[in-house]
Amino acid sequence: MRNEANSTKLGINRVAQASSVNVITLVYSQEPHFDFFPIDESHPCLPDEPYGLSKVISELQAESIVRRFPTMRVASLRLHWSVPNRAFAQKLEVSRAKNDLWGYVQEDSAAESFLLAVTRPTDKWPSAAEAFFIVAPEITVDSPDTSELLQEHWPNVSIKEGKAMSGRAGFFDCSKAKELLGWEHNSTSA
Repeated sequence: MRNEANSTKLGINRVAQASSVNVITLVYSQEPHFDFFPIDESHPCLPDEPYGLSKVISELQAESIVRRFPTMRVASLRLHWSVPNRAFAQKLEVSRAKNDLWGYVQEDSAAESFLLAVTRPTDKWPSAAEAFFIVAPEITVDSPDTSELLQEHWPNVSIKEGKAMSGRAGFFDCSKAKELLGWEHNSTSA
């Protein structure tokens, strides 16, 4: 915490750190488990492997830092697979992408999330340390569509009320990032 102490003395009180969608059980897990779709920040974080665990620990550290340094604000950005564009992400076989929930984030959109996390007002944040999913709103594949993938691979996972899982809709809900950071995925070069 020495770096944070020195930072606050210099008037630096904003941190954006790279977390990962792997805080929940995803690609590195023995068997991913999902409580609901689309996944948002309220989903339990129960990793069974070192990478996901390290990201959960970094988010816990953020909570500790803001308790110690009350003027500090920390955004943990739960990034998905960062790629140049959707076409690049489509190179992964549909069956291999299952444990990633066919997700990705474009590099430019990921970079923008860091800028927004350290420049946007934090007065509406529920706490001084917040996590945000940073994922494209659409899946990497055109066919099968989201509802077909859901029925084939995750038929027993419930869908959150008021949410649609059809077309190319992604399995992640990034509305918190939009509301509190002003972040939206740039799909123009997708």
